[in-house]
Amino acid sequence: MGHLVSAVEVAKLLLTRDHRLSITVLILELPLMNSKIQNYIESVQDSSSSLSNRLRFIDLPKDESELSNFASFFKRHKPNVKEAVLKITQSESSVDSPRLAGLVLDMLCTPMIDVANDFGVPSYILSIRAAFLEHSGYRFLWSVRRPPPPGKLASPSDYENPQEVLPEGFSERTAAIGKVIGWAPQAAILAHPAVGGFVSHCGWNSVLESLWFGVPIATWPMYGEQQFNAFEMVIELG
Repeated sequence: MGHLVSAVEVAKLLLTRDHRLSITVLILELPLMNSKIQNYIESVQDSSSSLSNRLRFIDLPKDESELSNFASFFKRHKPNVKEAVLKITQSESSVDSPRLAGLVLDMLCTPMIDVANDFGVPSYILSIRAAFLEHSGYRFLWSVRRPPPPGKLASPSDYENPQEVLPEGFSERTAAIGKVIGWAPQAAILAHPAVGGFVSHCGWNSVLESLWFGVPIATWPMYGEQQFNAFEMVIELG
């Protein structure tokens, strides 16, 4: 998944700071997944010898159903996740084995909260929320959009009043450092002299916008033509 790399890097940091921790990463293979992800996992396993016995990866059975939406995809994986967690707890039942402390979930994997509840452990969801932006100490532009109705595949829409989903007093406390908007006017933002660069998956539109406005781009290709575009930008054009 697109968030797998960042999640694993956070896991490595946690393990280096506390030798009592052990982390198991459960991998749900998406249709959009490519060999780069597997190569990354293998490189982590090869290079992190000091952490290899405390950082493990488990590939869950592949779901062959058509990917209509992410919510149904993750719900179908709940039995697989529950079985994997059960095996982990059973294999580490000795006195000296680490106990199951909780499940750390990607923000798309909220159905797995039920699995954590079944095992009587807390679940933690990592995402960029209002508190993070407020306490980060950096200026920000936050695009807040309304998700599509449950079970429907549709594009996000704007809130009529963003205040209804923001913490009380957030806008007032961050008025001097940030701005909350709906759909971000990307071209206008890139054209602003305050922008020093941006991170992109390197779709062709983003590449053209970077070139047109003369703004540096940090490449983060995921799939499709993005790998080619990133190679052209970094290797060929420099």
